[in-house]
Amino acid sequence: MDALARQLAKAQQALNAGRVDHALAVGRELVRKHPQAAAPLLFLGELYCRGGKQSTGLPFLRRAATAASHDARVRRALACCLGDLGLIEEAIATANEAVARGSADTGPCVEGELLLGNLYCRAGRFAEAEISLRRIVELLATLNVGENRRLRAAAHNDLANVLVELGRPAEAVVNYRAAITSEPHFADAWANLAATLLRTDFVNEASDAARRAVALAPRHTAALMTLGNTLSEQGHWAEARGAFDTLLAIEPLSRAARYNRSLPCLALGDWSAWEDFRLRHFVEPTIAVASGLPRWSGESLSGKSVLVRREQGIGTQIMFSGYLPELANVAGKVVVECDRRMQTLLARTLPGIEFFPREELFHTVADSSGMNAVQWLKPQSDVETAIGDLPALVRRADTVREWSQGIAAPRLTCDAELIRKWRSRLSRLGGRLCVGVSWRGGGTTTSRRKRSTTLEQWSVILSVPGVRFVSLQYGDCDAELAEHADQGGVTLHRWSDFNPRDDLDDLAALSATLDLVVSVDNSTAHLAGAAGAPLWLLLPRAADWRWLVGRSDSAWYPSAELFREDAGGWPALLNSVAEKLKWRVAEHNHSAARVG
Repeated sequence: MDALARQLAKAQQALNAGRVDHALAVGRELVRKHPQAAAPLLFLGELYCRGGKQSTGLPFLRRAATAASHDARVRRALACCLGDLGLIEEAIATANEAVARGSADTGPCVEGELLLGNLYCRAGRFAEAEISLRRIVELLATLNVGENRRLRAAAHNDLANVLVELGRPAEAVVNYRAAITSEPHFADAWANLAATLLRTDFVNEASDAARRAVALAPRHTAALMTLGNTLSEQGHWAEARGAFDTLLAIEPLSRAARYNRSLPCLALGDWSAWEDFRLRHFVEPTIAVASGLPRWSGESLSGKSVLVRREQGIGTQIMFSGYLPELANVAGKVVVECDRRMQTLLARTLPGIEFFPREELFHTVADSSGMNAVQWLKPQSDVETAIGDLPALVRRADTVREWSQGIAAPRLTCDAELIRKWRSRLSRLGGRLCVGVSWRGGGTTTSRRKRSTTLEQWSVILSVPGVRFVSLQYGDCDAELAEHADQGGVTLHRWSDFNPRDDLDDLAALSATLDLVVSVDNSTAHLAGAAGAPLWLLLPRAADWRWLVGRSDSAWYPSAELFREDAGGWPALLNSVAEKLKWRVAEHNHSAARVG
């Protein structure tokens, strides 16, 4: 070993002992004495990068690469530094050189291919990343397992991350599991597996994986986030809140954690969580088209106009519309963006407030620079707010009312002429109890699967004697209704001019006229509840936060009674509803006999 190598070894020993300043001093002195030698330049450059000073380390690594142009290790170090500085394309080119030179000298280089795959990911070049990472996986499969267990786990984990980005979650899960097989204590792989399982609706498996990740790494923030979200999906609200509390103790400024924590808090009746519920705008898209108006944050609206933006589905619009009168009390003028199907119904209910679909309020056009510019079709408001922000903001602006006063329940005013039409039609069905039913719902695929049933499952309810059933189901259900009829099922009345999907004014009037509405959690239930119809709402075991925990009544709809799925599943729930419906029929018949 020559003198330079001995001095570098001593500097490395100092570094290993934690004497970083001494190692830096030795490295600088060696570079001063040997300015063209690659080894001290590499040592000093890597040392600066380890300390987070990539900009300082980069010139030394460039000089090292020049001095040792065929050294793959130097090229890898330079590529790492360039990547950390955001110079991704140059980093990719340098990593490719490292891989090529390493292969020419010593055969395929796992570290180089792994670095290259990661750099392709950071550049968004996922197809190329997959190719590079698959080469690593194939290479490692031919090598000794014991010596390469850690690298094999890292390669499978990185490949799985790429597959997620490429929209192939099933393949990603296989590779996360392969990473865990190679390295069972790999917390990142467990956390990534949990997140992917949750996104693909394997909630119970996601919860198990997230728990394992947290057990391995109690401060793993991504694992804690996924654990909290899986617990929320499972309806374990108190435990979910605890997971988010732990996460926020580590990252107190995390908007995503605060928003996600607000859901279990609201489910548990903690109305102060409305403030953090507003943070959903930073976590997921809530408003389809930006208006360019400043957001209202609770300041005085005296003499000002406010635009209330639509978000999510019909049910959300109805649910939060109860806060619009309170907003009108503190604002000069209120304009509400709404679904066109709700415009007439809401305008009749709240005549002092203006309601328009977005296309009647404004539209966007590309200006000369290619940027979208807003063109207003109605007078421009001073500020805007999302309708879901009203529970937090209107109570803050109105000092008379506080969050502790609970929910502002919505109430819809139905059209009197439509009410008369439906009373006439229903009377022609005879004097039996008239019950409207809706068995499918949920806006997203996940919520639709969780909340929905099939008409066949409702046979126990539909076989209750003494009832005239009316279909309130929206969407394409003709085939299901035809199959039900072919199998000899009881008639579900449905009129040819009745369109429950598009004519919500008519649907609200029919719902309000019926003796009872029985529905899963969907927009029909919200509409019936806000119209004041007697509503039996059928909820899955892990019901949405808005229905709170363990209650048989609804804070949003006073006329609603909640029926919750338990360990017996939907069959047991539907059986219990059928039994209660029999009592309701008996009461109806008894009342009719007394009147007669």
